[in-house]
Parts: sequence; C-alpha cells; structure tokens
Amino acid sequence: MTTGQVKKVIIDTDPGVDDAIAILMALRSPSLQVLGLTTVGGNVPLARATRNSLALLEYADRTDIPVARGAALPIRGQYGYAFPVHGASGLTRRLPNPSIGPIEQRAVDYLAEELGKHPGEIILAALGPLTNIANLTTRYPGALEQAAGLVVMGGA
Repeated sequence: MTTGQVKKVIIDTDPGVDDAIAILMALRSPSLQVLGLTTVGGNVPLARATRNSLALLEYADRTDIPVARGAALPIRGQYGYAFPVHGASGLTRRLPNPSIGPIEQRAVDYLAEELGKHPGEIILAALGPLTNIANLTTRYPGALEQAAGLVVMGGA
C-alpha cells in the first residue's frame, strides 16, 4: 500500500462519544474507505454499541456500511460501563432509532472473511476493548496477519 492510496479500514467499536467522533471523521476522510464496523461491549453494553453504530451510519447517510455484532462480555471479568462519562445512551444525546439492522454474521467471522478477501489491504482500527481482536486470533489463527495494520486506541 503506497502513501497516496485510499486505505481500507474496519472499525471495531463500542461507541461512546469518543468513538462516535472517530467514526464520523473516518467516514468523511477522503483517504479512508470504511468497509465495516464491528461492535463490542465496553463503554456501553453490546446492544447499545450496535444501536449507536447503526444510528451513526444512518446519521452520516452511510447505510451501505455493514455492522457486525461482536463480544458482549470480556474474556475475563466484566466491563465497567462508562455511563457517567458518555451518558445512558453512550452518546450523551440520543440519535433517532436506526431503521437498519446489523448483519447476521458475527464480528469475528466478518473480520476473518474480509481480511481473507483483502489480504494486506485492511487496517483494523480497534477503538474499544480488544475482545473481538482476541477472539479473532483464537478462532482464526493467522487471520490478523492478513491485516495491513492494527491501530489501537488504548488506555484509560
């Protein structure tokens, strides 16, 4: 992949306000092609993360982008949802309920399939807990090696 090329990206997300801003910026970037969103429980429960992702795509008029549900729970322990920071909805303000739904395929299977179709071309941008990425490496050994890169928004 050369510097001037449009970069393919799949965003793994638990949309609170921070992820929402990152998603909207990625969707507007002329240098990125967002292929899909995968959701994970983290800032908010999985159902809310999925709903927020769908609502954001609808808000941005990008309902062509698939959303695949991922892990509801961490591999160990439990999530400490960030309601005090992001509000009950995760977005401080509630977007209208989306008229679209997630794809049937689960996040880990979607990631493996897309990475296999586009080896060396897709950057995974993990904005939330890394549970989906961990599950990908466990269920599909070697799949992550097909990514062009892994960008992690970590720390809290």
